[in-house]
Amino acid sequence: MEANSFKWNSKRTWHEYSAIFELMCAFIGPKTPVASITNQVFLKMRAKLAKIPPNMTKVYPDMTPEQVIKLPDIKRISKTTLDNKLTKIAQFFKWCERLDYVHKSPAFGWKSVRDKRSKDKKRKPYTDDELTLIASKLAEVIERPEEKPERVWVPLIGMYTGARLDEICQLYVSDIKCSEDGIWYFDINDDGDKKLKAHTSAKRLVPIHPILIEAGILSFTAYQQHYGSPRLWMRLKTGVNGYSTGFSRWYNARFNRVHITKDPQKVFHSYRNTWITRMKQLQIPFELIDEIDGHSHQGEGLRTYADSYRIDVLHKEISKLEYGADLSPLIDACKVTFPRQFAKQMPQTQKSPHQSD
Repeated sequence: MEANSFKWNSKRTWHEYSAIFELMCAFIGPKTPVASITNQVFLKMRAKLAKIPPNMTKVYPDMTPEQVIKLPDIKRISKTTLDNKLTKIAQFFKWCERLDYVHKSPAFGWKSVRDKRSKDKKRKPYTDDELTLIASKLAEVIERPEEKPERVWVPLIGMYTGARLDEICQLYVSDIKCSEDGIWYFDINDDGDKKLKAHTSAKRLVPIHPILIEAGILSFTAYQQHYGSPRLWMRLKTGVNGYSTGFSRWYNARFNRVHITKDPQKVFHSYRNTWITRMKQLQIPFELIDEIDGHSHQGEGLRTYADSYRIDVLHKEISKLEYGADLSPLIDACKVTFPRQFAKQMPQTQKSPHQSD
């Protein structure tokens, strides 16, 4: 069973699918032709996958998966983890079906439990009280924000853009641009080593909210540019999850859980949920919200035939967003991430490749 030609979108995708293929080979057999895998074989494999423990290869490095699942009284993987693995296996078999490696996917009839679950139940938005606490605790915990600027800037950008964590963490200085009519924006793209969700709407222009301008994002960008830093957050190193690996670990486990909430449905992604919820409450059209946050449009016709909104239209709508939270401690912390001489400077920008001549 080989998948050398299966397309990988990122290093993280490669690692995840490699682990899945190893398990499939262990339970089905490494020399089993894909075309011979039936629905019954898939169901038997699913039953075995449900019996494996978390971190199996680390905890039982000298045992095969078949040996491990026969051990008595061991902890099994969660339903969510099992669902994630089966989702990837089903995607692989669907890919095989499209390329005629199999007549019909052996995973036919199986549906992810995520498809049955309301999206609103996956992640909860932060409340204004929690946003106030986040602002004060970040300012308190990050004693020298000039040394760790990403820890104050990334949450604030998340609050006012609804952007995904990966998208914020991988920003380059050159991604901060200005339109011909003077509107500053983030150019969310997959140039170079950057990765985006695998749909075209993820590439987009996101106007910079006035609060971010007030906090000094342009001055910070000019400061980074002055000293030749290619990216905004040079402390972040790329990992399995891109540039967000280390930040995600710090924010969700060491900051959010310790200082803000024990609710497992409130994580960094909650900023995105919060932003979308607040924009909806402002009665801003769904297709405009989708265009800013990078979701696929609800209507196929909009995506196929309609041009993107002008940047000034997007800026007018995103500027309506206001929180009933006291974010001043966080804003003040952002203002000390660059020297005073850069306070009124703006980065040199280039025209966005997404704009027409």
